[in-house]
Amino acid sequence: LPMFKDKFEQAVFFKQGSAESLSNALNTVFSLPDDELKKIGDWGRAKAVQDFSFTGHIKKIQFIYNRIIRS
Repeated sequence: LPMFKDKFEQAVFFKQGSAESLSNALNTVFSLPDDELKKIGDWGRAKAVQDFSFTGHIKKIQFIYNRIIRS
């Protein structure tokens, strides 16, 4: 996945609409060492908390509000 490219040693790409390509990509991911999978999982959780948590949402609203009142 492109968002992983800067974060991890391996980036996995697959052809959209191709079940075979997706299957191959998933097999690649599932064969990664445990420490790499943990790193990906930790990053994914942090990204989800940042993007979708209540606190993250409030921070985004505050940022927008502050930009509006400073304009």
